[in-house]
Amino acid sequence: MTAELATPERPLTSLLGGASERIEPDRACIRCRETKPATAFHRNGANLRRRMCAACRSATAPPKNTTPELKLRDKLQREYGITLEQYHLLLAAQNGVCAICEIAPTEKKRLHVDHCHKTGRVRALLCVVCNTQLGSYERMRGRADAYLAQYGAGNSVLGYAPTPK
Repeated sequence: MTAELATPERPLTSLLGGASERIEPDRACIRCRETKPATAFHRNGANLRRRMCAACRSATAPPKNTTPELKLRDKLQREYGITLEQYHLLLAAQNGVCAICEIAPTEKKRLHVDHCHKTGRVRALLCVVCNTQLGSYERMRGRADAYLAQYGAGNSVLGYAPTPK
């Protein structure tokens, strides 16, 4: 007697006379508490069934097609604890320009919310360049100050004499 080998066209389950798919028991949704077939539940990344049925997940999911204004409103509240109205007040107080370079953003860009990473308090609105440079300076402040103290007037190796203070 020769044994048949499983192939993609003829899986092992069919060779053994079993069903080609695993039968999963019905399950109860944690939100609506209804018992439904397993196919009514989406699979997660580990290929396991979720605990909430697909209908309840759809009903509780945030809307996917939100406007840019709604996205900004959510981000401002979530990340900085301010409202869109407060953002517009800051923008008006700064005459619509960056608080550092005083350049207005382009039509497709907006000013970024600068905040203290230690306290979380909002400071002002900055363009992306100033916001990035300020963040870098804050992280390297001590080293940048030491560098400027040592080389601010030029490098002595090249024959520059230190400037008297």
